[in-house]
Amino acid sequence: MVPGQHSVKERQYAILSVKENESCEEIRASYQSSILSYHLDKLQTILNKSLKIQKAREVLSDAKLGSLHDSELLASRQNSSRSRLRGDEEMGCSISRDGRGMIPPTADNLAVSDSSS
Repeated sequence: MVPGQHSVKERQYAILSVKENESCEEIRASYQSSILSYHLDKLQTILNKSLKIQKAREVLSDAKLGSLHDSELLASRQNSSRSRLRGDEEMGCSISRDGRGMIPPTADNLAVSDSSS
């Protein structure tokens, strides 16, 4: 046996994450799933995601930038909930008593709201 030959063989199996006694079909299936995980389209997606993660870490680890981000996020949430409520009110919905959801308009709801006005 040539020195290092056995380790090369072991590495090939490890690269495909298969055992030495796997069938040709199992090796082919492992190859296909492995090669798809490194496809160029996926690599671009992974790169974009890693850049977003890096940017988020930079923003959140800096006290000034993190505080600015938090205040912008809070303002965005408040604007979003205001517009959502405004839209629900325009459709005749009202907030449930427990505050957890909206009650769609029905004949009963409209009669109750008309009589209370």
